[in-house]
Amino acid sequence: VYTPDKKVLVHIPEGKFVTVPPFVEEIGIAVCCGYEDMSEIIFNDRLKCIRKWSFVGAGISSLNLPDSLVSLGEDCFLMADLEKVRLSNSLEAIPDGCFNLCIIDDITIPSSVRIIGKKSLRGLLFVDEIDIPEGVERIEYDALEGMSRVSLPSTLTVIAPDFYYEECIDNPDFPPYITMHPDNKTIISKNGSLFYRDSGKLALKCE
Repeated sequence: VYTPDKKVLVHIPEGKFVTVPPFVEEIGIAVCCGYEDMSEIIFNDRLKCIRKWSFVGAGISSLNLPDSLVSLGEDCFLMADLEKVRLSNSLEAIPDGCFNLCIIDDITIPSSVRIIGKKSLRGLLFVDEIDIPEGVERIEYDALEGMSRVSLPSTLTVIAPDFYYEECIDNPDFPPYITMHPDNKTIISKNGSLFYRDSGKLALKCE
């Protein structure tokens, strides 16, 4: 089922293998929500947007997003069976809850991303270290979980004081080691933590 101009996919029957037709530019809200039997989806190279809740709880284990894709919706792949993810090189943000409660073991964040939203990457349970690329400007709370090392870029201007899930810092024996690019004008890293450059105050929540 499509909108009259056929640019927006509104509904598609559940199946093991799903192919998005070549004329579709947008996947609508909750189109494949709860499709546990879906094991593979193939996107076309004209797709620009996937709306919120589109693949909540879907059975797909790998994701290959075309470089035409610019935006994803909130909770887009929440609780999906994803293990491997290839993001679009045109993606502008990883929105709130996008990959929350997945079990991802392989992902690369493209330099096109400017915002990493709340609880967006809390599905990286088998990723111990992550390099946030140059270009990212904002990271929201609980964006990451279970990291041993996080490397942050010079372009970062806003970071939530609890940008990683608190379980990581509740155990003082295993805090994540955080580094900031030395050219960052707002925040500096020291001894594995973050401090505001101007005031010298701690930038992270350590309770």
